[in-house]
Amino acid sequence: MINDPLVIDVFLLDSASYVQVDVVEGGVSRKPTLLKARAADPPYAELKVRPLRAGLVKECGDKLCASLAANPGVLATLDRFQTPPRDTRHPIYVSIGDPEHENLPWEAIWRQSVEFYALGQHWPIARLPSASDDTKVAERVIGEVPRIMAVIAAEGADIDGEWTGFNKLLDQFPDRIDMHVLLASDQLKARIEKLKLPRVQCSWIGETADDVIQRIRTWSPNIVHFFCHGTSQNGGSLSVVNRLGETVKIPRDKLLQLRENDGLCLVVLNCCLGGNADPNDHASSIARELVKAGLPAVVAMREIITDKSANAFTSSFYAELFVRLRACLDAHPAGDNGPIEVPDDTWLDALFHARQALNPAGMLPADALEWTLPLIYVRRGGLQFTRRTESNARKAAEAGVLRDWQKILQAQGAFPDELRKLLEEKLKQ
Repeated sequence: MINDPLVIDVFLLDSASYVQVDVVEGGVSRKPTLLKARAADPPYAELKVRPLRAGLVKECGDKLCASLAANPGVLATLDRFQTPPRDTRHPIYVSIGDPEHENLPWEAIWRQSVEFYALGQHWPIARLPSASDDTKVAERVIGEVPRIMAVIAAEGADIDGEWTGFNKLLDQFPDRIDMHVLLASDQLKARIEKLKLPRVQCSWIGETADDVIQRIRTWSPNIVHFFCHGTSQNGGSLSVVNRLGETVKIPRDKLLQLRENDGLCLVVLNCCLGGNADPNDHASSIARELVKAGLPAVVAMREIITDKSANAFTSSFYAELFVRLRACLDAHPAGDNGPIEVPDDTWLDALFHARQALNPAGMLPADALEWTLPLIYVRRGGLQFTRRTESNARKAAEAGVLRDWQKILQAQGAFPDELRKLLEEKLKQ
């Protein structure tokens, strides 16, 4: 499949929003023009009102697309994209230059000649964290099989339904995935352990945000999935519940520590508002900040999402993702030390199938918000894996965590000699 992308830069200058085409071929105008669209204006602001007015999603997508197409470069490119050849795809990347533009429903853009772009396989939509996005290939390591760390700890939510989606994935790929579940429910833990899955383990959620992040980093996953509660306020944070029934808040700055894991290629925030910016303090979304910090890809929800939709997303997204990811890995069997290319299509195709699953039966897409909620931020340079042994991967991750503790204890001035010597010995091993 040939990729012929459109990259649209959206940026703020002197309190006004502008749009321009970033990458084009052959004489298409790059002149910036005003973007007459703000998330706080009608009809976009109405997307927060329930029940949703009939036809509102289409109205928002149509108006937003018309605002983009007022730019000659965008219009000319979209016109060229109307009838793509069978072997050509036209990914649409929206480069977000300011938090002001994050809460617009880019995933819902609609045009008479195409209808909803994101519901057609030829026009997947993704976001870039900035116009100056790093275009270097993201290099990550992977072991014998991919590793998923699933944090399933949303208080009062359908955690059983969330696990069911992963259980279906493990049935589809037996012995082809390592999985570690962080949870707080005795019942769910017993349900998982009763299955006696050889590559699946469970642990309790820690008592602090540092505990949660350290457990993730020590296990060194390739994918981290959060099913919890989220907010965009005060810079954004996630909330999980531990076994004692206590809420553990994980602020954005703690999540940014995950960028240091050299195997992590995808974070999925299957919670409310992980892709939502806070207009009150001009703060970017958690998703955008994670990719700006260097992670290859982050999937998140733009607005509030129900348990039912979140569970449906997990089941459909991962089923397709691992079909694509396994194809990349199987092309390089064990012993082949060559680089493993993972194209953006891997994430975008999985997200396309998730959108289909989130479109409620019996409802027109023009009336349904759910399928527009998932968004993805990616880096423009793509992803490349190299293989290494599981023992080396674990050792490197544990060393990283130990070095973090060294820094913390040294900064606090509370570093007993015995503990200092123990850490130094561990790091020499």
